[in-house]
Amino acid sequence: MQKVYWINFNDIGMFNLPMGTGLGVGVTANDEADALEQTRSLLFRVHPFPASFEIKEVKHLDDLDQNHVRSNMENHLKRGIWYPPGFSYE
Repeated sequence: MQKVYWINFNDIGMFNLPMGTGLGVGVTANDEADALEQTRSLLFRVHPFPASFEIKEVKHLDDLDQNHVRSNMENHLKRGIWYPPGFSYE
Protein backbone atom coordinates (compact mmCIF):
# COMPACT_ATOMS: atom_id res chain seq x y z
CA MET A 1 0.00 0.00 0.00
CA GLN A 2 1.40 3.38 -0.97
CA LYS A 3 1.86 6.16 1.54
CA VAL A 4 2.10 9.94 1.28
CA TYR A 5 5.34 11.49 2.55
CA TRP A 6 6.74 14.97 3.12
CA ILE A 7 10.50 15.60 3.08
CA ASN A 8 12.07 18.69 4.67
CA PHE A 9 15.71 19.62 4.20
CA ASN A 10 17.42 20.94 7.34
CA ASP A 11 19.96 23.74 7.53
CA ILE A 12 20.23 24.01 3.75
CA GLY A 13 20.05 27.39 2.09
CA MET A 14 17.31 27.61 -0.54
CA PHE A 15 19.96 28.49 -3.14
CA ASN A 16 21.58 25.08 -2.59
CA LEU A 17 18.35 23.19 -3.39
CA PRO A 18 16.63 22.50 -6.72
CA MET A 19 14.06 25.12 -7.67
CA GLY A 20 10.73 24.63 -5.93
CA THR A 21 11.99 22.44 -3.10
CA GLY A 22 12.62 25.13 -0.47
CA LEU A 23 9.37 24.35 1.34
CA GLY A 24 9.97 20.61 1.02
CA VAL A 25 8.98 17.75 -1.26
CA GLY A 26 5.74 15.79 -1.34
CA VAL A 27 5.90 12.26 -2.68
CA THR A 28 3.69 9.18 -2.75
CA ALA A 29 5.69 5.97 -2.48
CA ASN A 30 5.74 2.35 -1.39
CA ASP A 31 7.92 3.18 1.64
CA GLU A 32 10.43 5.76 2.88
CA ALA A 33 13.27 4.31 0.80
CA ASP A 34 11.15 4.55 -2.35
CA ALA A 35 10.20 8.15 -1.49
CA LEU A 36 13.85 9.11 -1.08
CA GLU A 37 14.88 7.35 -4.29
CA GLN A 38 12.19 9.13 -6.30
CA THR A 39 13.26 12.46 -4.81
CA ARG A 40 16.93 11.82 -5.56
CA SER A 41 16.36 10.64 -9.12
CA LEU A 42 13.76 13.20 -10.17
CA LEU A 43 14.74 16.37 -8.31
CA PHE A 44 18.42 16.07 -7.39
CA ARG A 45 20.03 15.30 -10.74
CA VAL A 46 22.36 18.31 -10.54
CA HIS A 47 22.33 19.23 -6.86
CA PRO A 48 23.80 16.90 -4.23
CA PHE A 49 21.17 15.29 -2.04
CA PRO A 50 21.33 16.92 1.41
CA ALA A 51 22.74 14.84 4.24
CA SER A 52 20.34 16.44 6.70
CA PHE A 53 16.64 15.89 6.06
CA GLU A 54 13.44 14.78 7.75
CA ILE A 55 10.87 12.49 6.18
CA LYS A 56 7.47 11.91 7.68
CA GLU A 57 4.28 10.23 6.62
CA VAL A 58 1.47 12.68 5.93
CA LYS A 59 -1.58 11.52 7.84
CA HIS A 60 -3.83 14.45 6.88
CA LEU A 61 -3.47 16.84 3.97
CA ASP A 62 -4.68 19.58 6.30
CA ASP A 63 -1.26 19.33 7.99
CA LEU A 64 0.39 20.72 4.84
CA ASP A 65 0.85 24.41 4.08
CA GLN A 66 -2.57 25.52 2.90
CA ASN A 67 -1.52 28.69 1.07
CA HIS A 68 1.18 27.33 -1.19
CA VAL A 69 1.60 23.56 -1.05
CA ARG A 70 -2.06 22.51 -1.10
CA SER A 71 -2.98 25.01 -3.81
CA ASN A 72 -0.11 23.90 -6.08
CA MET A 73 0.23 20.17 -5.47
CA GLU A 74 -0.47 17.51 -8.08
CA ASN A 75 -2.28 14.21 -7.58
CA HIS A 76 -1.15 12.64 -4.31
CA LEU A 77 -3.11 9.44 -4.95
CA LYS A 78 -0.62 8.00 -7.43
CA ARG A 79 3.04 7.11 -6.99
CA GLY A 80 5.35 10.02 -7.67
CA ILE A 81 6.34 13.56 -6.74
CA TRP A 82 3.27 15.72 -6.20
CA TYR A 83 5.03 18.78 -4.80
CA PRO A 84 6.67 20.70 -6.33
CA PRO A 85 4.52 20.20 -9.42
CA GLY A 86 5.99 19.08 -12.71
CA PHE A 87 8.18 16.18 -11.59
CA SER A 88 5.90 13.14 -11.61
CA TYR A 89 6.90 9.98 -13.48
CA GLU A 90 3.93 10.20 -15.85
